[in-house]
Amino acid sequence: MSVIPPRAGLALPMAVAALLGTAMLTACSGSDGTPEPATSAARASGTPSPSGTSPGLDSYTDPGDGCAQAISAISYADDVLRPLGQEPYQEFDDVVRSRLAAVAGTLSLEGKDWPDEPVHQQAKIVQPLAQAAAARVTDQSAAAKAKRINVLLRYRIEAATLILVCRDAIPPTPSPSPSS
Repeated sequence: MSVIPPRAGLALPMAVAALLGTAMLTACSGSDGTPEPATSAARASGTPSPSGTSPGLDSYTDPGDGCAQAISAISYADDVLRPLGQEPYQEFDDVVRSRLAAVAGTLSLEGKDWPDEPVHQQAKIVQPLAQAAAARVTDQSAAAKAKRINVLLRYRIEAATLILVCRDAIPPTPSPSPSS
């Protein structure tokens, strides 16, 4: 009997989420990979939300697990990122980029499943940063590299904040008491 380690069992769903989310975001936004601020001006621009253009995805996720899925995706991406503070040395190979895209896709898919408004607002900050950090960059100038490193650092700060906001929004699950 083969047992799949918990992280390996998440690989396929995360890859699917990343592909769906990235395809939707690219098709809907026409973005060049630069994150847009989550402001009322951006919302007023008439750009439809990914879930608004794909109503079938509204029922794709399980209700009530938005924070758990977000934390899982962020942790999955963190596994291939250099330690905090080492962003200037980060290489953006296909694995790193796909895991960051998985975060963006997961946050997009969970868009209607956040436990409260602060979590929703924080996810709206993290999602475009993850997408921008995951984007393929053809410009190899020093300025472009510095910009990408700053985006990665901002992503990591905001993703950590999302984890904290999720923790505050969802009460801890009591652990089972040991039997006597």
